[in-house]
Amino acid sequence: MSSWPPEHMPSEPVYGWFQRAAAANHAYSTESFVSSFGLNGKDWDYDELLAIVEQLPVEGFGPLSWNTPKRAAQGFDLCGQVISSRFFAKKKQRICPCCLDEGRFARVWFDLVPVAACPQHDVALISGLEKDPIDWRRPEIGFTRSGIKLGRQHATDLVASELDRYAFSILTDKRLSLPDHLRGRSLNTILVASMCVDRLFLGEEEHRNTHEITRRNCQLGFAPLWRGKDAIIEFLRGSEWLQIGVGKSRYELCCDLALAALQTVKDRQLTQLIAEAFVLARIRNGVTTPAGRLSKYDGEDGLFNLKRAAKGLGVSPLSLQKMLAELEIETMRCPRTHAHRLTSQQIAIVEGYMGSSLSTQEAAEMLGCDLSDLNSLVQRGLLKVGFRQRGERHFRKDAVEGFITTMLSAPRAPVGAYSITLTSFADRAGISVAEACSRLLRGKGPFIVSRTK
Repeated sequence: MSSWPPEHMPSEPVYGWFQRAAAANHAYSTESFVSSFGLNGKDWDYDELLAIVEQLPVEGFGPLSWNTPKRAAQGFDLCGQVISSRFFAKKKQRICPCCLDEGRFARVWFDLVPVAACPQHDVALISGLEKDPIDWRRPEIGFTRSGIKLGRQHATDLVASELDRYAFSILTDKRLSLPDHLRGRSLNTILVASMCVDRLFLGEEEHRNTHEITRRNCQLGFAPLWRGKDAIIEFLRGSEWLQIGVGKSRYELCCDLALAALQTVKDRQLTQLIAEAFVLARIRNGVTTPAGRLSKYDGEDGLFNLKRAAKGLGVSPLSLQKMLAELEIETMRCPRTHAHRLTSQQIAIVEGYMGSSLSTQEAAEMLGCDLSDLNSLVQRGLLKVGFRQRGERHFRKDAVEGFITTMLSAPRAPVGAYSITLTSFADRAGISVAEACSRLLRGKGPFIVSRTK
């Protein structure tokens, strides 16, 4: 047994090299060839294969080791990247038919689970033909169990996705320019984050860890993750379970599953990015209200919570509710929390209403009295305060005018009667203006003669 592959091929892992070595030595199968070294030929241990090659007179051991997935604490060390074992297909390998036509040897990125298409040829990676999978026992790569040699004629067109091109660039050391929020993150971190984004969209529990599901999660979640927060928001807003009308029990269950999905992302900044996009998607879809811990997102859906709107206007929520009732403005209600929500147009109407009110000083001037007299009128309930804004009392102009009209409706004195101002009368009688007004309205004191501006 002395024939060895003369050179290491680009991106070739050690198991690909052993397959070519089996062919060079006319072995019955790759399985039997590996077994001849005293190793398990059915379940290859890549570290053991590398240890064998290291003892052989073979050049290019460094690149071969670099392209081989080696055991690591949390999966495999592959091309300088530590990736989870779920992202590497050890027992269900695939090939690109067009790549094999150009050179019949394995490429390590064939076996990266999230990759769906060959970035060099825009064709799907395949694991064989229908009901005829690839036979990896054969010394030559790319033969099915029925003996069909796979090539370009078996290729299916599939444009390589952004994820396919990104993963290919990482494993072939042809680095792409990354967006700022992904720069410095490992391949494994980005793949986990991509899966998280799609799991949020689906609202599903991760109970089946098949290659197909992992690939789907990564492929669908990678594109919005690559584009950033706004793209993630729009992607999640299309989720079926994030629509108004979804049952409460299902919505709450999916929220619990979403929390579990977010906890799988160990990178704090990416977790925050995805979590914030998830919150904003729910708010903009109207399935949650930005209250409590989410109050900082108030207004993101074009609506504002009544309490927050009241705080912005400088009034109490109760005062704002009274003004809305007076203006006959109907607020929207959150379907889940029943919280009152206002549009910016409704808030503008309230602001206009408040702007037309009278300050304490303006109301006193309109009544022709001082501030202490005005306070007395308020205390006696003769004049109502419209609302308090940041501690200052404001009066509705029509309320002040209504009070004046009420005063003018009091009994009138005979023509020619001696007259003095109401405030002068109050001073002479040693009573407050409010008491004088009260006596006037009850017909137990002075009489109206006339009113001047």
